[in-house]
Order: sequence, then C-alpha cells, then structure tokens
Amino acid sequence: MEMNPLVLLHIVAGAVALASGALAAALRKGSSSHVSVGRVFTIAMLAMSATGAWVAWFAPAAASVVAGLLTFYLVLTGWMTLRIEANTAGAFEVIAAAAAFAIAVYAFTSGAEASVSSTGMKDGFPPAIYYVFGSVAAFAASLDLACFVRGGVAGKQRVARHLWRMLFGLLMATSSFFLGQMALFPEPLRKIEILALPVFAVIALLVFWPVRVLLWRKRSGGTPATG
Repeated sequence: MEMNPLVLLHIVAGAVALASGALAAALRKGSSSHVSVGRVFTIAMLAMSATGAWVAWFAPAAASVVAGLLTFYLVLTGWMTLRIEANTAGAFEVIAAAAAFAIAVYAFTSGAEASVSSTGMKDGFPPAIYYVFGSVAAFAASLDLACFVRGGVAGKQRVARHLWRMLFGLLMATSSFFLGQMALFPEPLRKIEILALPVFAVIALLVFWPVRVLLWRKRSGGTPATG
C-alpha cells in the first residue's frame, strides 16, 4: 500500500524528534552539544507537528489537530525564547499569543461539541482531552501577553520559559507515540504500565527542570548546572 508522503514525513520526523529530544534532555543545558541536538529536535518537532495537524484536519481528527497545533506553537515559542534578545518583546509575542488563544478557542469549542454529542465524544475523544489542551494553550497565551507587557524576560525566567515549552512538546510526542500507537509494539510490551514509563519520565523532567531553574540561587555567576 502506498503511503501518503506527509504521513511518512510525520513518522520519520517523530522518530528523529523522540531520539534527539531524549538526548537533548540528557546533555548539559547550554553546552554546544545540547544546542546542536536541540536544533535537530526543534526542526523535527516542527515538521512532525505540522504534518500531523495537516493530515488530521482532513481525517478529520480534531484532537490530533489541536495536539499538532499546540505542539508546533510550544516548540516554536520555546525555541524563539532563546533566539530573541533578553528583555525585548514585540510583534512575535503578540502573534504567538493570538495563535495560542485561537488554538484554545478551537479546543474548547471541540470539547463543547463532544459534551453535547450523542456519544459524548468528538472524533473519538472525550471532552476532557480538548479542555486540557485548551487550558494549556490559554495559559501559554497569557504568558506571551505578560511577556509582551513586561517588555520581555531574562535570566532564570527566560530559561524556564524555554524549558517548559520544549519539554511539553516532547511530552506530546512521547505520549502520542507510546500511548497513541500501542498496536505498533510487540505483544509482550503492549501494556499500559510499560508504555507509560517514558511518558512519566518526561513529565518528571517537565516538572523538575523549570522548578530547579526558578528556585536556583545564584552563587558564583552564570546559570545553574543542568547537565
């Protein structure tokens, strides 16, 4: 059977994203190797999420559309956080906030449609999924607006902003693969208690790194050791 080129690109990009994301998480933050691997992760994640959202739109699969758009937005803004000079903010933050609010509206609307449907689902997913994604998008959008109002971020807030957005993107990719594609795994591994382990590992990183950065107390200059 001939495979849709976009689906193939989505699969390849997802595999690269998972491998590079795991490596980037293990490397010392700020090191040249982390930056190089992080660049690969960013490109792969953007390709994976964009193709996933595009294919899902025509499926249709609203939850996958929301997940793809939210992942694309989080990874792009997380990457741009360290590309934009500290304590500066402009049109990018406003556009990013508008995009995130649009994703939130689409997610909440889809959740409401699922709530009133005869099956309690929309495209096979319950309202809670849409509301969780919508809440994350609205939260991130409010942070973009706050960043714009304050005139940008710097220091540990800037690093934490970068980390949580990139790690949340990795969480989306990890959960989509290990929990959303369970049928691809050999029968002995096709158990939720096994396939959920990588997801919980990323959740732990998502909580640990931003909290560590924000609570770190400067002693001798520079940034906290995050290797």
